[in-house]
Amino acid sequence: MFDRRNDLIRLITLAREGKVNVAAEKLHVSQPGLSRIIARLEEQFQGQLFERIQRGVRLTPYGAFVVERAQHLLHELDKADNEVNALLGGIAGTLHVSATPVWMQVIIPQVIAEFQRDLPGIELVLTTKTYREGIEMLREGVIDLHCGVFMNDSPLPNFLSREPATVMHFNVVAHERHPIHEIERPNFHDLIEYPWIDYDFDAHGGSQDPLPSLDKVFRELEMHTGRRVETVLRSSTLSLALMQAGPYLAYLCSAVTRGRYNPPLKVVPVNAFQCHLEAGTVSRRASEATPPLKRFKQILTKIATC
Repeated sequence: MFDRRNDLIRLITLAREGKVNVAAEKLHVSQPGLSRIIARLEEQFQGQLFERIQRGVRLTPYGAFVVERAQHLLHELDKADNEVNALLGGIAGTLHVSATPVWMQVIIPQVIAEFQRDLPGIELVLTTKTYREGIEMLREGVIDLHCGVFMNDSPLPNFLSREPATVMHFNVVAHERHPIHEIERPNFHDLIEYPWIDYDFDAHGGSQDPLPSLDKVFRELEMHTGRRVETVLRSSTLSLALMQAGPYLAYLCSAVTRGRYNPPLKVVPVNAFQCHLEAGTVSRRASEATPPLKRFKQILTKIATC
């Protein structure tokens, strides 16, 4: 029923003026034309909106209800127009971004620092999600952009666009002061001696699955040593901070070695478990032309490739 914006403006104007001739003059339409519009609206709303009185017209109780809703709707439409125009101009608005756990902790903070200097009026809403969760949120229109490692090459819907920015290398890592770095050539038995952190990586495939997975690392360790890893902490948000607090190992992408940590994280030089995957952004094509989204992606690509 509320699908004709101009008709609603005419409805509200007539309700405010109370006279067909005055409202028609203000709206730059003829009196018969305005009367026909009101008659059509009454037919659409299946009820009488105005009643004639000696000096003009006045709203029926039902008409007053419809006009109140029309005013609210027009206010929201105007507000939406202003927000869209502001976003297109890069002046104001909200950008909803998700990222995989490591990217959210290592790369996104660096992106935000530069982005907010360039576009201080844009509000950022951030959420940590796996690749599959991010794609689902893009499908539902909940977010505008997902950042991180691409978990598969399966086709995306036509309204989504995947843009590689870099290649991430997966290795066993530990903080710089971890005892394992004192071993010249760590082997499988050395790796089994320490607790591990699983940061909820979005891959838990079988032995033939090419994707990196801590589960696969554990299976291979057990196969070579006959022992299981005894201690595993699972966290999607605290994993990197926890690695600073204890002798933990993790299977992470090369982005973590670029983080500003003290002590820094280093790759454990074990000759196993290496894997390489593309990483970058997935976004909704409808949002790609907006300056905030374009700028965010430009900064992210620059930082991810450093």
